[in-house]
Amino acid sequence: MNPLMRIACYATVFLSLVSLQAQDTDEAESEQVDVWSAAESGDVEALQKLVKEGADLNTSRADDQQLPLALATRNGHAEAVKFLLESGADVDGQDADGNTAALAAAFFGYSDVFEALVGAEANLSLGNNIGLVPSSALQMDWGFTNAIANDALQLGLTEAEVTEGRTAILGQMAKFDFGAAIALGDLDAILSHIEEGADVNALIEGTSPLLIATIQGRSDIVSALTKAGADVDAQNQTTGGTALAAAAFLGSTEVAKALINAGADPSITDYQGTDVIATLELDYETTSYFASIIGIEILPEQDLMAAREAIKEMLADDEEEEAESEPD
Repeated sequence: MNPLMRIACYATVFLSLVSLQAQDTDEAESEQVDVWSAAESGDVEALQKLVKEGADLNTSRADDQQLPLALATRNGHAEAVKFLLESGADVDGQDADGNTAALAAAFFGYSDVFEALVGAEANLSLGNNIGLVPSSALQMDWGFTNAIANDALQLGLTEAEVTEGRTAILGQMAKFDFGAAIALGDLDAILSHIEEGADVNALIEGTSPLLIATIQGRSDIVSALTKAGADVDAQNQTTGGTALAAAAFLGSTEVAKALINAGADPSITDYQGTDVIATLELDYETTSYFASIIGIEILPEQDLMAAREAIKEMLADDEEEEAESEPD
């Protein structure tokens, strides 16, 4: 997620948080159980009673504009969420900031809640007022998540729980979202999305699916994407780097082979004027430095240098074949 989007997202979540805190104070002043407080506490029996009495599940609470489904979701009450959905709650209902239950479930890593929402056909492409969707919420860092979940809402979530939950949610989303399938590296889901007409060149957080697959070291996905029409020479919006340059940097021989076979151009330079050949000549210390900045692992020095030599040979062979195929 780019920095501006992250800041905007934080601001939106904070606005919702303020309203939640205000409601906590109001509830302390009243012992009356209404549909919102029952949903917030996960009291299914109370919800059943209220529904029988005609409670409207799609009306927002007056003082904070929160819906019962959102309140049950934010507190991880899967059974309450299921009951509300079965009883007519709008699965795509939005609060004043445009947040949906699916967005909240993804943010907190409630995979069981998310599964119930997906089962009720939640729209995973529906964004909030700044365009944030569930797949983006999965990328929020632990520091901010902890501040909201524990410091503010006192949910008692651990980083391990949230990470595990978000990973499970990503797997669920892969069936419905092409970007999630790419991020997860789910080849079967990717092929299914391609058959359904997915745009293989659509950027995911500013990065092409082909570049993501390259960084993952997935030559099978790279081949599937190029066969489906992915732009083999697409340049990253931020760096200008291509998938082949990334493969060269990482020493991913199988990925490089797939890209070269698909016609990747090694002469394209990034925004610093560096082409693939120059990337292959980078020393290990420099490579390690850049890898640490972007947070990716690289091969041991001997293995990386050997892999880069192999890629050089591939490029030389490809150039020779092209020369031989040209008419005299």
